[in-house]
Amino acid sequence: MFKFAKPTDLPDWKEERPDFNSDEVTSFIFNPHRSQSIENQRKRLPIFENRDQFLYLLETHQFLILIGETGSGKSTQVPQYLLESGWGCDGKTVVVTQPRRVAVLSLASRVADEMGTSLGQTVGYSIRFDEQISIKTRLKFVTDGVLLREMLTDPLLKKYCVIMVDEVHERSLNTDILLSLLKKIAKKRPELRLIISSATLDAEELKNYFTWKNKSTIDENGSTEVQQYKKGTAAIMNVIGRCYPVDIFYVQDPVPDYVKASVDTVIKISIHEPPGDVLVFLTGHEEVETTVRLLKEYANTIAESS
Repeated sequence: MFKFAKPTDLPDWKEERPDFNSDEVTSFIFNPHRSQSIENQRKRLPIFENRDQFLYLLETHQFLILIGETGSGKSTQVPQYLLESGWGCDGKTVVVTQPRRVAVLSLASRVADEMGTSLGQTVGYSIRFDEQISIKTRLKFVTDGVLLREMLTDPLLKKYCVIMVDEVHERSLNTDILLSLLKKIAKKRPELRLIISSATLDAEELKNYFTWKNKSTIDENGSTEVQQYKKGTAAIMNVIGRCYPVDIFYVQDPVPDYVKASVDTVIKISIHEPPGDVLVFLTGHEEVETTVRLLKEYANTIAESS
């Protein structure tokens, strides 16, 4: 009999939840090559081929918009590339923000494992009510809200040399405020590097936002002074993220009930395709509950008839 996980069976990872327990984290990073060495696993990721290009663009531009599909390795590899190329030296730290605390925990754990260190040493994290960092930490994963709160005591974020804002396409209020403030900080700190990472995003619009424009000012004598900013302050880099062939099939006609259509599709796959797993994306809690109920009814019918 099939077994389906319901949303109510999983913990609520909202930032405001006061009773969060890090021991209850159930997230994982799917890794079909876990039998190989860490070095080989890293080289198999699509972003590995773009490592040198990434480091060059970061060296020559203050802002880098990184567009990478899910599975490209940008969230786990880019922070390591930064440390390997010396960005975390001289007492400075690389910080990576995530919109959700569960992502902070899973990424920090994975990166620490790949680097052969324990959490709280070279790699650490900081979320609400919990953190593992030390004076040795050179790579820190945080939520957007945590970095915003750090600005209250360190407005220019002077302890960071590179700030990577990941999963920008999710567009939370904290993320939008953070990007606006980081742009202002970057004007005061030309040595600071800002990486905006996303799976799907209007890169050109974001590039225009982070590209400095020439600014005219009038001094006390009435003369006009034009402040020249460095050209090409923002760059775009695209990374293909699929490590395996992907076939896309479209329905020929619109469906009146997409939940029922999703259930029918899952059933057809289970009947006609080899054994495996099926992942269905739905729009909300109610749709997930309905889909689970319909699939359970189908599974019970199969069990009773056999």
